[in-house]
Amino acid sequence: MKNLIERTQDEALCLNLSEFVWIWTHLQNLTVPRHHVRMCRFLSKLWQNKNDKNGLLMAFRNSGKSTIVGLHHRK
Repeated sequence: MKNLIERTQDEALCLNLSEFVWIWTHLQNLTVPRHHVRMCRFLSKLWQNKNDKNGLLMAFRNSGKSTIVGLHHRK
């Protein structure tokens, strides 16, 4: 995989959710918790299914569920 800086403009638009969350989090001088990476993987697989986009994301309170889902829709 190319370094993010080396990507062309068209390639930069093809970031996966995990990459996008990593960039967004680091721009805020934060780190990405392991459970956020797992949420991103789950949501990416779920939303790739064109027939059924329903799923249940269960995580502990204040774990960032709404933030991760919201970041996907901004992407």
